[in-house]
This record gives sequence, C-alpha cells and structure tokens, in this order.
Amino acid sequence: MHEQSSCHISSFVVRCLPEKLGEVMGVVSALPGVEVHGSDPRGKFVALLELESERALIDTITEIELTQGVVNTSMVFHHAE
Repeated sequence: MHEQSSCHISSFVVRCLPEKLGEVMGVVSALPGVEVHGSDPRGKFVALLELESERALIDTITEIELTQGVVNTSMVFHHAE
C-alpha cells in the first residue's frame, strides 16, 4: 500500500528527567521537522512536529520517546491535510 504525501502537524508535551532537560531538548530539536517551544525546569517542554507522512510522524514520536531521559510524551494536537 502506497501512502500519499500529506502534511501532519502535531504538538506534544514531552516530560523528561529535570536534570536531562537541556540535553533532551537539544536532541529533540535536532530531529527533522521538529521545533521545541517553551520549557519548565521541572522537566517539561512542548515539541511541534510538522512532517510529510503518518509514518514519519510515528517514527519521530518513537525516536523522541526512546531518547534517554524522556519519561513520556502526550499528544496535545494533531491535524493532517
């Protein structure tokens, strides 16, 4: 099955260990199609993802969740065109 190219925009709250906040934000912001906005010193920040396919979105979310120091991610918004 061939997936058509589209635009997926999602935002997530990423929760990580407070002592890893800067490191995790750096790793996540370096991922293609990801912007990091705002942070809380207790270990939370917002990640905005803008990717071309559902597969790329899922792969990126998985990569964020597997980043050392990440506790969890929570989707706040998702839109696809």
